[in-house]
Amino acid sequence: MINYTIGTSSEYADLLDFGNYVFKIDFKELLPKLYDGREDLAPYHFIAKENDRIKAMVGCFPLTLQTGDHLLKGMGIGTVSVHPYSRGQGHMKQLMKNAMSFIETEQADFAILSGQRQRYEYFGFTPTGSLIHLVVDKVNLKHKGITHSTTDTLKSFDTLSQDDLQQISNWHHAKPLHSIRPLKNFVTICKSWEAKPYALYNDGILKGYMILAGSNILDFYIEDTSLLGSFLSLILNKLDLDGVNLSIGLHDQENLKYLMSFAENYRMATATQLKIVNYQNFIQAFLELKASYEPLEKGKLILEIKDQVILSIEVSDTIQVSPTTHTPDISLSHLEATHFICDPVSFIPQELRSFSHLIHSWFPLPFSYCHTDNV
Repeated sequence: MINYTIGTSSEYADLLDFGNYVFKIDFKELLPKLYDGREDLAPYHFIAKENDRIKAMVGCFPLTLQTGDHLLKGMGIGTVSVHPYSRGQGHMKQLMKNAMSFIETEQADFAILSGQRQRYEYFGFTPTGSLIHLVVDKVNLKHKGITHSTTDTLKSFDTLSQDDLQQISNWHHAKPLHSIRPLKNFVTICKSWEAKPYALYNDGILKGYMILAGSNILDFYIEDTSLLGSFLSLILNKLDLDGVNLSIGLHDQENLKYLMSFAENYRMATATQLKIVNYQNFIQAFLELKASYEPLEKGKLILEIKDQVILSIEVSDTIQVSPTTHTPDISLSHLEATHFICDPVSFIPQELRSFSHLIHSWFPLPFSYCHTDNV
């Protein structure tokens, strides 16, 4: 008989072993923030057991994004796994339903995951958000006349003083859009996805950090943007790389402008698979973030997300997103609404052509998510 339940701390080792077996990888090495001594996260695993043996598992882990004064409560779905002998029996579908109920109960604002699109659109997730992917190589830096100084150095996070680690944490949490990374887990989080985090120094003074997974820079902060090129040169030379790939959110205008002036190429892509749970909080937070770096058209739009909520979105001297009973200007399904407000490429329905200037000004919302914090 199948029993659908949640994991316990005493089963933590079994949860890890099951994930390792199904995926044929070492989750303790890949995601230490979840699977290296984090018995407290065992209850965030929804499991199917038969004769007291795990047959399927879905992780649903808490995470938080902050922009401005808004703390958005999120959930990350991961380690979705079914034993090879138990596939096709509906376990993943049932566990995902249990996880979705948990997300609603926890009053999350959003949830994210990675995986095959059509499989997870049944549960309200869809690829969206905006990231700019840039490639920078040694030739780009050479022709721009960028090189690093002999006084530029890098250090592994493992070797840092507590003061320098605290400064890096402060910088991360001062970004206009950032995840919450508790200081006690900061280094472990930064090492997830087989990444290596480095602190960057100029003349012995801490100036920033970069988190690299191979040649991919997953996250970075440089106190002075004019030093970014020289630190990229340092990384390429010290780590013997021909080039690096960076992923940057639309809100990071200063770094984008600088890098796009010499990057080999760049492209826009979706950020992750997103499920918006609380549209009011989500739109309010990201519309305010967009207003912080670009002027927004003043106006009002009434948006209905079918079977969920009707929202009045109004931009004047302030931004106000609130429930309403007024007739909507546009009525969209959940997936349609997610694409309408977050997709990097959007299409305005015929009935909204009179709102085109407003819609192009407000959307897409600058939702992005750093891979370091993904699950």
